[in-house]
Amino acid sequence: MKTTMKIFYALLLVAGVLVSFTSKGQSCTTPGGRGVTVISATSTQLNWNAVPGAIRYSIEIQNATGNNVAFLLTANVTTNSYTVNGLTAGSNYKFKVRTRCQSGNTPWSPYYFFTSGSGQTQCSVPSGLQVSVSTAASATFGWNAAPGALSYRLRVEDGQNNPVAFLFAVNTPQTSFTVTGLAASTNYKVKLRSNCGGLLHSAWTSWLPFTTAAQRRADLPFAEVQLYPNPATDLVYLVLPDEWSEDVQEVSLTDMTGKKVYSFVPENAGQAAQFEVAVNNFPQGVYVLSVRGEGMEHHQRLSIVH
Repeated sequence: MKTTMKIFYALLLVAGVLVSFTSKGQSCTTPGGRGVTVISATSTQLNWNAVPGAIRYSIEIQNATGNNVAFLLTANVTTNSYTVNGLTAGSNYKFKVRTRCQSGNTPWSPYYFFTSGSGQTQCSVPSGLQVSVSTAASATFGWNAAPGALSYRLRVEDGQNNPVAFLFAVNTPQTSFTVTGLAASTNYKVKLRSNCGGLLHSAWTSWLPFTTAAQRRADLPFAEVQLYPNPATDLVYLVLPDEWSEDVQEVSLTDMTGKKVYSFVPENAGQAAQFEVAVNNFPQGVYVLSVRGEGMEHHQRLSIVH
């Protein structure tokens, strides 16, 4: 009798362990590897990595920033992909996904952003931002190409202990850009982000501080360079100190995108010392007039108004 009872209790214990194990169920993780595949202008396949132990997946799709057509769709699937139809072509959307396990639902994944009909997804933050060249009045920035980026947004501001407010921002498809109109021996900072298409963009990089180079030929006062009238309408006159006229190799005018719109190479000191530039055909705006030569460099802002 005692032996029978021992066997009975042993069986109960084993059964209890099995019940306990089954009730806890198998846990699993939130899906990773999210992406999209374009089916048509209005249909997109949503993809993610399969999760071991998944019973099914829950998906939620919504319209995203810049898309004013309200859209909300939820679905449950047993595969690791889902095709959503009825989208507006060329519009921004976002989706998130979670896993259903024996133990319950996992947390939702972060939203994945995409543009219908283009396959364009949320692009990566650019890496490797650096100041490749810095002069007294300009700086050239370079960075690594970011997956999914169609262009880049570069922003430069005045930095620590710089009392002169400065703000320059530009979109460029290139992985380098030169900003002019800076002050010599002055602190600035730069940051960058990727443009993904439409209104989508990556996060900004961290601010990168930099300091421009010292002004060459600092023994010549700034006031000795005469640029007038400023603002200019038709003609602008440039008068350089006698000490500079022998060394001038080029005088140029650059717009605020970094494009050189005018260049003059004097043949002798007389041409370099004083001359006029017709500006009536240039668009209204702010430019940088630069004088470069042997052992000297000077940059000065010029406003053109019509």
